[in-house]
Amino acid sequence: GIQLTKTVTADMDAEVLGGTINFELRDAKMRASNTPLLNFLVQGSYNNLSDAYHKYNNYKYVGSIENRYLDNLLGIFAQVDVERKNLTSNEYGATFDHQSDSRTLYVTNAFNLNDIPRDRQRYNGALVMDYLVPDGKLKFTNFLSTGTTNIQNRGESYIINNNTTNDQHQYSLAASNSKLTQLSNALEYDQQLPVFHMNAKFSHTYSETKNPNDWTATFIQNNSAGLRPYINAANLTAQDIQNIPKVTTVDLANTFLNTFISTNSFSRQRALSVSLDLDANANISDFISANIKFGGKYRYQTRSYEFAQYDGQGLQLISGKIVDDLLASSLGLPSNLGTSIPIGYFIDHGFSYGKFLGGDFTMNSPLNYGMLSTAADMLQRDAAYIAQQNGDIAYGKNNYLSTTSNYDGKENQSALYVMSVVNIGSQITVIPGVRFQNLRTSYTGARGIQQQLSY
Repeated sequence: GIQLTKTVTADMDAEVLGGTINFELRDAKMRASNTPLLNFLVQGSYNNLSDAYHKYNNYKYVGSIENRYLDNLLGIFAQVDVERKNLTSNEYGATFDHQSDSRTLYVTNAFNLNDIPRDRQRYNGALVMDYLVPDGKLKFTNFLSTGTTNIQNRGESYIINNNTTNDQHQYSLAASNSKLTQLSNALEYDQQLPVFHMNAKFSHTYSETKNPNDWTATFIQNNSAGLRPYINAANLTAQDIQNIPKVTTVDLANTFLNTFISTNSFSRQRALSVSLDLDANANISDFISANIKFGGKYRYQTRSYEFAQYDGQGLQLISGKIVDDLLASSLGLPSNLGTSIPIGYFIDHGFSYGKFLGGDFTMNSPLNYGMLSTAADMLQRDAAYIAQQNGDIAYGKNNYLSTTSNYDGKENQSALYVMSVVNIGSQITVIPGVRFQNLRTSYTGARGIQQQLSY
């Protein structure tokens, strides 16, 4: 069920600002029959983007089984959820800046088109066991969810570079494989005592997010893209901006691999909590009634985050030759390309953008995911060798970005509270209360001053 609380009260954590929404896993239903109850749900959906792969491969299957045993004293409810969603999207956007110090004039910096196939698969499971005791209940709940989202983001950018004469046409492909796992366990004991109603709970939660090998490859057209009339042009209209791809000069023969960026990250969080709540009703008169409640909570929590990024100053520079030679060798390209690896080898002729954004725009030369994924794996595998050959200025670990955000630590939270819910007639409710909460944190992270190019 769903519990909605719109008012912050003393029995809530101090960081709660505007109330809470609690989702509770339900118990097995009371039934006269001893036969297990089965439920199945089957759903499907469709993605109508013209370039979306697996348009019909969107589904959600939910199955559950439940029953009660020992004269309805013991209940068992189990549910499994398997789903897949095609979240492919076509996107376009522009970036702007003010012209000099003007507050009314703006210039357009870039215009971007992105075709983003997204495939999300998720598996969920729940197991709830409850046992009824005289005037009370024991309940053990478990929930597990794991999901993977694969993204291939093909982009085409038209960069105007105001206050210069250097306009650019870029192609990119960014790949991400993110896995999210969540686990929750709780043991709850609810009992009506002679004077008070008691609720005791112990819970464990764990979550982690892994992005083991995300990467982005960028190709740049070295000669003019024909966008110089837009440089420093003030207040371009939406139609002017949408016309940019139509007037751009496309020159694939002079478009070369420029940068390769790889990242990996891992974050996780675990919490152990125990709480005790006691409450009792007090009828002061026929007109005034109250519920008095008090209790406490303790929570121990650990958190950590690790991130690493490998990048460089550019693969078209002389310093990038060792990396370019490795790429050419691993991909079976000619050995005489030097630091100019043309985009033509990486175009995926079997990929179609379809009617991008309904046919309003045209994207060119889709990049080959398989080839670039092979290149990304090779670069990660041979990063140490590249560094030994002094090629890490073109592709190597970025120590600044790889350590700045890393952390790990723990938190100890304890709290005591007392409160009351006073009903005055049927129209007025007063909720006085006081809460004492203590939070102690201990974290370890990077601190210092480094340059952004501290490889």
